[in-house]
Amino acid sequence: MTKKILIAGAGYLGMAAARQFLSAGFSVHALTRDPRKADALRGSGIEPRVADLTQESSLPFFEGLDGVLISAAPDRGEVFDYREMYVRGIGNLLRKLDRKRPPLVLYTSSTSVYGPSQQGWLDETVVPEPGHEKGRVLLDAEKQVLDSGMGVIFRLSGLYGPGRNRLESRRAEAAGEPDRYLNLIHRDDAAAASLFLLERARPGEVYLGVDKEPVLRSSLLRWLENPAAFPSQEPADASARRCRAAGLTALGFEFRYPSFREGYGEILKTIQAKGAHAS
Repeated sequence: MTKKILIAGAGYLGMAAARQFLSAGFSVHALTRDPRKADALRGSGIEPRVADLTQESSLPFFEGLDGVLISAAPDRGEVFDYREMYVRGIGNLLRKLDRKRPPLVLYTSSTSVYGPSQQGWLDETVVPEPGHEKGRVLLDAEKQVLDSGMGVIFRLSGLYGPGRNRLESRRAEAAGEPDRYLNLIHRDDAAAASLFLLERARPGEVYLGVDKEPVLRSSLLRWLENPAAFPSQEPADASARRCRAAGLTALGFEFRYPSFREGYGEILKTIQAKGAHAS
């Protein structure tokens, strides 16, 4: 029988995950607030449903689902918008899921639930201590997903990939801020890990989504300028904050882009190829 997946939030990560699910033979359904996007989703082989997570009355009752990926994001970044989407919206969706045949619900949270006082190596065993209100909202969202008895938490670090490489903004940040470690994951690895977890994880588990090598921002920028001349980075400060995907590794997930070298290396090749083609 074909497995049925619902994606709540068919954006940058959600669409990449949808392609992974379709390739794996899943029946993929997606929620969108934009009626104009429904046709595009349908054209990609995805069955759309126009609904707003923050409006419970717009959501149908979902039956026959094997998995749910929650990768929705608010339109604005204010605390109110965070709470509307991540607490109220996710709560609405959970109430619309069939508890007699419960699907596995994978919620893509964020490593920002860890506060500034939490330094050194962080993994799934570290209890989050958010240092700001948005982090506390995300932690509240995690709690209600776990309390549902259906949920798995996937805390993602800095997401990058095609169309979202932040090269120029990283250069601008470097000019005015102290150096720090970046915890990154390529979009396609995050999408592949979402499929992997929906097939193998169990309710109540928490995983970190981060590649195998946190990198100093200064090291990344120097590597981007000349990858061949700068193959490595400075030794790490033992107290520096770095995240580790211990759970994913233990479960057997294999990264296509285990570090910034593979991920940004492919992005650079694509940029160079476009430049050569344009000239």
